[in-house]
Amino acid sequence: MSMDTGAGPVSLLANGVVLSASGGTSGREVDVEVADAYESLNKTISWDSLADSMPLVAEGVGDAYLGQQSVYWTDRILRHCGWYATPPRVGYTGLSVPAMGSMNPEAGTVDTSARTSTGGYPGWDATSWGVGVSDVTSTYIVGGGGYSIKSRGRMELLAMADATVTGANRIEAQNNSSQGLVRMRWSQSTVYLDVRVGGTYSQAVSVARTPGAMYATVEYISDTSVLCIVRSGGSSASQSMTVDSSVTTGGVLRASIVAASVAGGFQIGFPGSTGGLAGWTPTVNMKMRVFNRNSLKVMRATEGADCAELLAAQCEAECATYWIDELGVLQWWDLARLEAEQSVATLSSDDDIAEGGFTWSHDLSQVKSGVLVKWLDPVSTRRWRSSVDFWQGSGQSLQPGEVDVEEWINVPDDEVWISPDLSPSRVGTAAMADFNGGLGSWYGGVTSSSGDTDKWAHLNGSFLTQIERVTDNAFKLTTQWHGSLVAIQKTPDAEVASDMWKRRAGFDLPIMRGRAKYQLLDRDTYGAATGPVTAPEHVIDAGVWIQRADQAAYTADYAATRLTVPQPVLSSVALIPFPGLQLGDVVEVQDTHVSRLTIRGIVVEDSRDIDADMGMSHAVSIRPTFVSRNAVTYEMWGSVVRGSSYGQWGSRQVGDTYADWGNVPLRREDVL
Repeated sequence: MSMDTGAGPVSLLANGVVLSASGGTSGREVDVEVADAYESLNKTISWDSLADSMPLVAEGVGDAYLGQQSVYWTDRILRHCGWYATPPRVGYTGLSVPAMGSMNPEAGTVDTSARTSTGGYPGWDATSWGVGVSDVTSTYIVGGGGYSIKSRGRMELLAMADATVTGANRIEAQNNSSQGLVRMRWSQSTVYLDVRVGGTYSQAVSVARTPGAMYATVEYISDTSVLCIVRSGGSSASQSMTVDSSVTTGGVLRASIVAASVAGGFQIGFPGSTGGLAGWTPTVNMKMRVFNRNSLKVMRATEGADCAELLAAQCEAECATYWIDELGVLQWWDLARLEAEQSVATLSSDDDIAEGGFTWSHDLSQVKSGVLVKWLDPVSTRRWRSSVDFWQGSGQSLQPGEVDVEEWINVPDDEVWISPDLSPSRVGTAAMADFNGGLGSWYGGVTSSSGDTDKWAHLNGSFLTQIERVTDNAFKLTTQWHGSLVAIQKTPDAEVASDMWKRRAGFDLPIMRGRAKYQLLDRDTYGAATGPVTAPEHVIDAGVWIQRADQAAYTADYAATRLTVPQPVLSSVALIPFPGLQLGDVVEVQDTHVSRLTIRGIVVEDSRDIDADMGMSHAVSIRPTFVSRNAVTYEMWGSVVRGSSYGQWGSRQVGDTYADWGNVPLRREDVL
């Protein structure tokens, strides 16, 4: 079992489940096939482009301020692979917002999102489960097309909150008019479930709040009667309530989330059975940097990326590591935070270290001259309307009767397009004001015959163009031309189109526009610490995982301070079996006989063997973070007794043997 707590990717821990076992009566041998728990990470994942603020659906009204801390992507990848820091989705989930660094939903569609107090981005704070949101008000369109309590039998609401709660905090299920039907709210001490009665909310049931998950169910009894259940920690309370019929029969199409205090794990679902997540416990323990966590401006769309490779690249970029512990919990740690953990055990040469002792290595060849971090700096062009140029045709010609002409529009590797206009208008048919002003996507063309001026092609035939999204990185443009003349995809002379500005004459078509475009510029950052000039340079190609200069500097400096000097490793510490020890533990190794050192470090490898006689051997490898002496050197002893004669020194040792002096040389000196 091993993990890499350096600046690079992690290796695998042999922890999993038995897939099959086979044997026979001729002997006692049994063959066992085991599935490594890390196999769950060997999946592929795809996602659309995402910015930290996304344009609202309606043009000209602003953005939804979602936020985009990089932990959002860590959590998204892990959830895709079946690992959960906040509850997994219940059945028939209409809305799921883990709020682990972004208010972007994994189910449902964001409508609006902003900081409650001042507008702009919400707050993000470290929590017991990772990261949570605060000071936010967000609204969503609920998926499912309008599930109701009656049609599905029940509705469930979930959220998580930490130890301290102040202000207004709630998740609310609404109808299409944004009228609330059911809401769960919470305070420092209590979780409440409210339902609509007589046109207003009435408190149905409450329970004492325990930090962590809060879980409510509204169960259908009749059109005007429901059973309300609310749970927190190990406690629950229930109560039947008479309600407005709209509560049970109305479709849930919208939702709102308000969190003054740190919260997360928001869900609204319509599962087939009640209480499926009661007693749920996290399978991920995230310990991010408490302050100045890494955040991103934009993420490019990804198709079929390997989850394990994405996590490894993120670990290297952010100085993090992960492993699966003996309890089956995936541990994700910031390395600096891990190194600062208190020691969980002291392994002494007298009591814990076997006769084999330990071996160490100190390899100068691994030292680097310096650390270079390569990262991407997103430079954005944003508009409230679709007026950012994404792509423009070159005025190609279409032959008579040429139909279904396809052309692929591919987003350049160093760009990200947000909210493209995929419904182009035809120049010469739609009003020219938007075309003249450079708003929206457009297509069209002209025809001409010998001696004639240009004429709009659609006046001499049928001219149609459509843009189809394949992925956020690829679009298919299809053009149909039914006419007897050659059509050229451009605008005519200004004289022919009197309502067209002169600068739009001879304008190549089609043109595709959108609301925002990011150009990803290459940047380099060097760590401050340097090593031998003859040593090779260590390069961390962080790519899109670092988009800020301060994060690049942090990563470069963290890695440089460790890679530009020799890094000793205790490669094999033979132990008297210590079953409670696990990867990632911070321990102290005290050798009182040979090296007389106390070595503090992180367990990065754990090897255990059990032989046929049930004898067990146990060894670990440790990456030291601090080394101190636990014995007195001659130089230290000499500095204390300097100035004393042998007689004076001897008089202070009266009653002690040479063995006593050898064990504690300074026991009789004033320094002790």
